[in-house]
Amino acid sequence: MTSNDLQYALDLRRADLNPELFAAAIAIHYIRKLIAVGGGSVERPGKEEALAPHHLEAFCPRTVETAQRTGRFEQEWRMLHQMVPGIAIAWDRVKSSSRKR
Repeated sequence: MTSNDLQYALDLRRADLNPELFAAAIAIHYIRKLIAVGGGSVERPGKEEALAPHHLEAFCPRTVETAQRTGRFEQEWRMLHQMVPGIAIAWDRVKSSSRKR
């Protein structure tokens, strides 16, 4: 599936919208937003501790496996999974620089 497929799966105006496909698309959308805001709460930024990269490291392989099994958004989950090492490096840099202050 492509990003266009993701947008198609999120289109609530469609009468034939599959609820399971919609839920899978919402999960990807949420994780993308979570990463974009630095792992903090999407709804209440700055109100709680940010999600650590090891949480994504544990979650993403299962999402890729599920996507392979279901054939839903495999490419999107793989791309998110491939981002985790870079996120972990950035996380470590921020944490080490905040400790030096």
